[in-house]
Amino acid sequence: MPSSIFTRLQRVILAALVTLSWVSIIGCSTATPIVPPATVAMVNEQGRERTYDLVWQDIRRFEGALERGEPRSFDDQALIILSRINRLAEGKASPMKNDRFQEIFLAAEHEASMLSAPEQRKLLYETAVRLRIAFDAGAFADAQKQALTALGYAQALETG
Repeated sequence: MPSSIFTRLQRVILAALVTLSWVSIIGCSTATPIVPPATVAMVNEQGRERTYDLVWQDIRRFEGALERGEPRSFDDQALIILSRINRLAEGKASPMKNDRFQEIFLAAEHEASMLSAPEQRKLLYETAVRLRIAFDAGAFADAQKQALTALGYAQALETG
């Protein structure tokens, strides 16, 4: 009798572990997209050369507004830049649900949330400069990382 209870308990524990494993696997693959589907579609409809030209302008406008201290929301601008850079880095814009993208974005958002608004703006400006430098060098993977970081900082600044 006790051995049948133990076996039943083992089955319950095993079933719970299998369920938790599936939930964690499914949870990873259905992470909240960083880039909304409408933005992904818009960027993918633009040709590669058009995307390159637009993001070149966007990055300079973004950096300039930060340098001048313009009182504006930067998260929408950062999102468009990120999606365009993603298209150049990966060949096609995506929702960026991958764990590596999520980690960079969430770490930046958390880092900036610990700072005051002036410190957040300074950090965002410094990241915009690094983004421009990486983009101009054709280092799209690094530019993508900087754009993810900039979006995290911009969203923290917006909600802060």
